[in-house]
Amino acid sequence: MAKRTHSISELLAGLLAVGLASGCYTGVDAHSQQSGGDAGNGAGEGAEDPPPRVPSGDDQGEEPDEPFSVPSDEARLLPFPVRMQNLADLTGQQLDHPMFLELQELRFQLGDHDFASGVAPDLRWSAEKMQYWVRGLRPVCSSAPMQEAFPDLLTDPRPLMRQAWGHEPAAEEVEALADLLTVEVPPEEQFMLTCAAILTSLDFVSI
Repeated sequence: MAKRTHSISELLAGLLAVGLASGCYTGVDAHSQQSGGDAGNGAGEGAEDPPPRVPSGDDQGEEPDEPFSVPSDEARLLPFPVRMQNLADLTGQQLDHPMFLELQELRFQLGDHDFASGVAPDLRWSAEKMQYWVRGLRPVCSSAPMQEAFPDLLTDPRPLMRQAWGHEPAAEEVEALADLLTVEVPPEEQFMLTCAAILTSLDFVSI
């Protein structure tokens, strides 16, 4: 619990550092920095990295640069369909809502599977996946349903944290989110930053 409690501050720092367009972070320790993030992985000890995934859709563009290294044994992701259903439940919308289109287009980059095409699920968390996840979250967090469901997010983020994480947030986690209010961006961008930080926390995306 201590690891997840302090990680929200580091996640916010990473979120701002990469300018939201590319990703966010849930915590780096000294060992991972020395090892370049290759100390382990969530797919099982000793497992090798899978071959590059086949992007869905036409062209997802160039792969984003990884602005930080991530201990790959830090978390094991919930399956992509579970993460998507949890997002739908938060907003009260069906998964065919347009706000989820970008995430659906990035499904393979986010670890989804397609056994018919030989693509296995990849439940390891990485800087690259974080970047894609935040990219896909932008339309979700900026949507009218999200803002209607949590209209007081900037003054009290606890309802979204509580519903997304399934437990009462720690006081320091709530205080860390208050730092976003000092960022000189429009309120709608602050809303999106706060929403993205909560929905990129390990408490939401990992098992």
